[in-house]
Order: sequence, then C-alpha cells, then structure tokens
Amino acid sequence: MPPKRPREHQLESESRLAFQKKLPSQWLFKPIEQPEYGLDAWVEIFDNADFATGKIFFVQLKATDKPKLKDALAVKLEISTCEYYRSLDLPILIVRYYASTDKIYVKWFHSYDPYYGRNAKKSITFRLSIQDEWQEETAARLVLESEAFRELKSPDLVLPIKFRITLIEQYIHGVLAAQIQLEIHKALEKFLKILTISNSFSEKVHGSIVIDNDKAEIYLASGTGFTLHTSTKQKDQIDISKFVYDIIIGIGVAVENTGHSNIASRIFAEFAASSSIIIQPEILLIVVNCMIRAHRVTEALQLSEKLGYTEASLVASEMLTLPALSQRQSLSDNEQNYVQNFLERYIEQVVKFGDSQKIATAHYNLGNYLESRNFKRLALHHYIQVIKHYPEYLERRYFCRELAGILFESKRYSLAIKFYERALSLGEEGVCLALYADALMFAGKYRESQQAFYAYLVSHSDFESEWRLKACVLVLIYSLLGCDEQKRHIDAAIKLATPNAKSSAHEYREKLEVALRHDALCGYAWFNLGVLESQTGNQDSAFISFLIAALINTGDVEAWCNSIAIGIYKSYDSLVSDIIITAYQRNGNNLMEQMISFAQSQTEGFPVTDFLTVFNEVLNQVPRPEEQFKVRLLGEGADFYTFNFADIYGNERFYGVNDD
Repeated sequence: MPPKRPREHQLESESRLAFQKKLPSQWLFKPIEQPEYGLDAWVEIFDNADFATGKIFFVQLKATDKPKLKDALAVKLEISTCEYYRSLDLPILIVRYYASTDKIYVKWFHSYDPYYGRNAKKSITFRLSIQDEWQEETAARLVLESEAFRELKSPDLVLPIKFRITLIEQYIHGVLAAQIQLEIHKALEKFLKILTISNSFSEKVHGSIVIDNDKAEIYLASGTGFTLHTSTKQKDQIDISKFVYDIIIGIGVAVENTGHSNIASRIFAEFAASSSIIIQPEILLIVVNCMIRAHRVTEALQLSEKLGYTEASLVASEMLTLPALSQRQSLSDNEQNYVQNFLERYIEQVVKFGDSQKIATAHYNLGNYLESRNFKRLALHHYIQVIKHYPEYLERRYFCRELAGILFESKRYSLAIKFYERALSLGEEGVCLALYADALMFAGKYRESQQAFYAYLVSHSDFESEWRLKACVLVLIYSLLGCDEQKRHIDAAIKLATPNAKSSAHEYREKLEVALRHDALCGYAWFNLGVLESQTGNQDSAFISFLIAALINTGDVEAWCNSIAIGIYKSYDSLVSDIIITAYQRNGNNLMEQMISFAQSQTEGFPVTDFLTVFNEVLNQVPRPEEQFKVRLLGEGADFYTFNFADIYGNERFYGVNDD
C-alpha cells in the first residue's frame, strides 16, 4: 500500500498557498527553511513601484479543519513561544487558514492582551475574530500598522501619537458614546502636539481605543496596552469627567510600557490630577516610576499638590515625592530648593489631619532629605519631631540607624552609639556594626571599637576597605596611648599641634606626641607628624601618620595622596590597594585630580608615570555597585514593606485595572 500524505502536511501547503495569493504581487514571501520557535516565514514589503521599503514582518501560519468558525479562530500558543515573540524587534502576523471555506484571517501577535492569559501556565489562546478576515484593504492596513510598530519601537518617536477610537455601543454606562468621544477630543485640545484621536481607518495610527460597557481597551502597535475594566455592577451613569481622563491615563501607561517615559510623563503631568485611577496603587507606582525615568521631579511634585491633601489622595501625594527623593544627588539647586519647600508645605497640610503617624512620616521624609543635602542640624530637628509625634519609630531599626548616622555626623558620638546599639538590638544587619564601631572610635573607646570592627570583618566577606584600615590603625592608637579609651580634649590637642617656628624638630615631635595624648584622633597632629617624619627620612612612620590623618578626616585629599605615594614607594601593595579604594570612595573624582597634581608637583626624578599607573590599576578594580532606589511603605506598628523600583511592574507590556 503506497504511503499516504498526512492531512496536517496538506493543510500546511494549502495555508501557505492561500496566504501567498492574498499578498500583493510586489511583496516578497520567504519561507523559513527549517521553521523553529513558531515562525514559518517572513514578508518584505515593496511599494507599488517595486522599490524595497525596508519593512519586514514575520509570519506564523496556523491551518485548521475545525468545522465551527468560533473554534477555528482560537489559536493555541505556548507560553515560551509568546515570550520569544515579545523579544523580537519585528512584528509577528498570526495567520489562520480556515480550510472549510478557504479563507484567511490575520491578526498581529502584539495585539494580544496578556490580561486574558494571566493565569496560564503552559499555553494561551490567541483569538481572532470575523473582522480579521482578509479583505481587499488588509494589505494596505498591514503596511500602515507595520510602520506604526517601527515608529513606536524607535527611541526617536515623531509626535504626535495617533489613536483610532471605536465605541462599540451607542451608550456606555448610560452615557451617549458620541459624548464620550467628544469629551476626549475636548480634553486633548491643548495637547494635540502629543496625542491625537482619529476615526479614519485609512490613515496610519499608532494605536486604538476600543470602548464598550465592560472595558476600555487601549492598544499600541508596538504590542503594549492598557485595559480599564469597568465594573459589571455599574448600572448608573458613569462620571464622564473622570472616565475620560482615566482613558487618557491608560494611554500614558501604554506609552510608558513601550519605553517612551518622557512622553508618558508629560501625559501624566497634564492629566493625572483629573483622573480617578491615579490613586490606585498599581497605577500610582507606574506613574512614579515613569517620573523617575524621565527626571520629571518638579512635575511630579506639582501633580502631588494638584491632587490635594484629602484622605483619599494623601498616599498618592506622598508617593509622588519619590522622583525627587530618589534622584536627590542629581537635582539642580532650584530643584533642590523646590523639593525642600514642597516637603515643608506637605508637613503643614498633614498637620491639619491630626494623624500623628502621618505627621511623623512627613517629618521623616523631610529630615531624610535634609540629611542627604548635608543639613545635619535641620535634619536632626525633624528626626526628633518624628519621635515626638510617633515614638513607635524607635522600634524601626532603619530609623535608629539613620538617626545614629546624623548624630555621628553632628559629632554627638555618645548618642550615636546608643542608637546604633538600639538598631543592632532590633536586628539591623550589614554595615550597621561597622558604623557602630566607627562611633565607638570617635567617642574615644579605641579597644572596644577595634573589637567591634573585628567582629564585623570576620562576619562579612563584602566589607569596605575603610573598616579594615581602621581596625588596623586602632591597634597602633591604643598601643601608643597605653590605655583602651580616652576622653578626647580636641581643642587642647589642636593648640599643641600648631607649628611654632622657634621649636626644633625634636621639640615639635614631643609637642605632637603630647597633643595625641590629649586626643589620639587629632588629624591635624597626625598630618603634621607625617610631614615631620618624612622630612627627617622616617618614611615608615610618615606613612602611618598620613594614613591615620586621612582615616580621621576622610576628606583630607592631601593626607591620602601622601600615604598613597609613600605606600607605593615602600611597596606596601596590599595596604595601598585598600587606601586607594577608600580614598576614592570618599572623594571621588576630586582624588584623581589631586593625585595628578600631586605627582606633577614632586621633585625631579619622581616616577610620575609609574606612580599614576599603579594608582589607575587599583582604581579600575574599585567596585561600582548599581544603586537601586528602594521605597519603604509603612505598615502597622514597626512593620514596613520595601519595594525596589526596578521591579515595580516587571516586563508587563499590557496593564489592566478595575474601575470599581
């Protein structure tokens, strides 16, 4: 009996021929020799004059013998295949061949809304409709849609973004569909350079808005979208003044998910205050993240104030401060001042509610911001106000650690120790133990500090070089003193360390030693001792003196340069690496500039090139960790929840919310 060709193979051939017949004769259909990953062919579009346009799309052919059209238009796709499709820079056209009628139905894969497959584990059902049947105008429509896809994928998107709006029913939740369309046009009247709405099916659009009594679907040709699921219980007439702006915010979400944060942020800044969904946590996080990406600091704060300070909008108003707080290091002076004034006004508004926890949180945000601007005294005032209004903050380990840091920078070391101890007792981990050791050191508790540093170093493999250097020099310090701790007499030490032209080198060294017995952490005395030792040829002592001076006053670039130079000269390789890393972490590019100036200012014969080569080799190994801004949303009591902004909404291309 001769072999029989499987029906499946016949269908494949039939579908390919049927699809090719539909394509314009100028277009090039190119089958993929060995179809893999769910792609059967690619099509290159040529214009009517047979010139190549550079427009290409992939094709996935799906043929069926199913008798019922509804069943035939449901195409099963594996989850892994869908993920692969989304990773491609070219659009994929799903082609369904319905064998019983020899008809072709086509639909772009990127029009699929993942909302409907959100619970799928292995595969999703991609549904085509009767409207997707290939018609005479389909080829022209595919050209326009592929152009829109390319434009949206481009980082240099040419504005405006054009949408086609379709209202399926005459009335949407009791409101005439034509009125909704008119109100959308009116809302966008002053924004036509960014967004436009069209009813035409013959012009190129970047996306579509389809509204019925269940949902409003916003779809972009790039494959991103937003679905506003209106309540099935909503029998009364919708608030059209809010509904229109909810749709526009949905457009902003779709544009943001495409990667055009700058455009999306302009949409949010202009329209979000009039929307009802802006206060929903899911939408709010997208808006905040968009504002951060686009560096729309002032606009986010202005939006916060537009929302007002009602019970319903208070969380949203607070969250919209995050673009400013997360980018505080890169703000201009005007932006810095605007943020500070805003946070001060925010406290005034929150006080009106009389909620002690909200008042405390407002003070905390301002205090934290002021601390980042190095306004330690003002920051401390607001941290104290936090405790005054809501003492439960003292049960939060991060708050105790931050307060200890402000006290440390304010040179209130004994209080800093107490709050570091409290943070540690509450379970604070990581660098907190090293910071506690640092506070002990500056409080004059040298042996206790050295032991705390040692405990930190043996329990952490990723410690900073600064802590190892301090642990080493502390042994020298309390050995020099002959005691474990010291009451520091700072003013007396500085007075003794001041050079006197009448003193001999021997006399001055004795005065410096006395100064250090008054205050072993007198950086001025250590630096001058380093100069003296270097002048008398004692480079080992000079190296230690400059290093201690630098570790005490970490911003003293000259002390760092001197210790690095001697360390390289004496081949203290392991120590030099730690010193360069610490110096750079504390002083950044200023250290690099000073190192070059230092090398060039040395006497003839100084190995400038070798010196800078060693410096650069070590510097290239300095870790540059990526800073990820995290947000704490406070819960009950001492609880808090941490969100990493990089993971707020992952890689979702469509987003849906319920407008209940």
